[in-house]
Amino acid sequence: SQRFEDQVKLSPDALALVFEGVPLSYRELNQKANQLARAIREQYEPVHNEDELSPKNLIALYFDRGIELVVAILAVLKSGAAYVPIAVEYPIDRVQYILADAKISLILTQAEHEPVFKNYLQDGKARLLLTGEGSYDEYESTDLSVHSQPSDLAYVIYTSGTTGQPKGVLQTHANVARLFLSTAEEFNFTASDVWTLYHSYAFDFSVWEIWGALLHGGKLLIPSLNQVRDITGFYTFCVTQGVTILNQTPTAFYQFVEAATQDERNDLSRLRYIILGGEALKLSQIRKWWQYVKRYQLNVELINMYGITETTVHVTLKRLSAEDDESVSNIGRPLKDLCVYVLNSQLQPVPLGVVGELYVGGGGLAVGYLNQPGLTRERFIKNPFLKAESGMDLRLYKTGDLVKYLPDGDLVYVGRNDNQVKIRGYRIE
Repeated sequence: SQRFEDQVKLSPDALALVFEGVPLSYRELNQKANQLARAIREQYEPVHNEDELSPKNLIALYFDRGIELVVAILAVLKSGAAYVPIAVEYPIDRVQYILADAKISLILTQAEHEPVFKNYLQDGKARLLLTGEGSYDEYESTDLSVHSQPSDLAYVIYTSGTTGQPKGVLQTHANVARLFLSTAEEFNFTASDVWTLYHSYAFDFSVWEIWGALLHGGKLLIPSLNQVRDITGFYTFCVTQGVTILNQTPTAFYQFVEAATQDERNDLSRLRYIILGGEALKLSQIRKWWQYVKRYQLNVELINMYGITETTVHVTLKRLSAEDDESVSNIGRPLKDLCVYVLNSQLQPVPLGVVGELYVGGGGLAVGYLNQPGLTRERFIKNPFLKAESGMDLRLYKTGDLVKYLPDGDLVYVGRNDNQVKIRGYRIE
């Protein structure tokens, strides 16, 4: 949130967010978040007899798409706590599980969602803070004193895992900040960029979308739920709004390509980057895209990125072209502050071209899983290839993904070593 505040000072009047035609400048977004952060501190601290909120304190967010959602994320971070996003689409038993597992004692939501939490609030151990028009306007709007450090928690995102129950992945401020430092040379993100918050804030692709825009002074457009669900409508939205950075899962992008190629009138001339992630890409399904790019002579880069919540959104990057081998899912090479290993079951490197399990080390590794020390030990192992004096994180994350090296050093995604699949970025057993 401090880097965001620096950006506010640089461009206070620039547009930060737009939802359904309603704009919010960087100054206005910052002020709203400061006010809500003070309301959060006031709600939290007397209940817990604490002088200040800390990143040990997890605050649940339960929001529809819109400006309030982004204000709430910023406010929680400014308050000194970490946020736990819960999608309004989740079944009630999943909502209840997350609240109980994270021992949530403060929930931020909108008034219309209050009934969802009736049962959870009955024992009096948790409070509800309702946001909405004017609900925290009486609070001071200047920046707050800082309670959190880079190594502190920023968010806990729950993913479905091989155990069936969702598990909370503990991610830090520093991991998000370094994600943008380690990709800065690959992407030249600027204050002129227009991003979309296409993905659910309970899916970590949203972390990339939100901060990709707000840490660079760009504009973040929030499409409505209808626009997200109607890919033709979303394509039109991207054209009319001049979107420059588009993030999609391959499944959504295949449909986006269909919508684009069926439209003879419009083109996506403002687009600079399309970044794909969240699931395996089938290159044979995007042939029409290359024809579309050629027809309109677009200057847009298509980039495939592999990543997982436990390694902070992205691990590898591959710039794609029409000449790429369609028979494989090429995920490229690791980001510059990460290292990857392709190992056999004895943790020995496999020869070139032989399939092994992908292990990830370096800057982006999560702290672990909330309340799951055994699983954390099992998945975040000691890196046998690093010496303590290296100064790097001495752990490796065991991804469960099978890959192999191509002769040129790129990695190819082969599949999972369990029964898990990813659909639109979500892990399904």
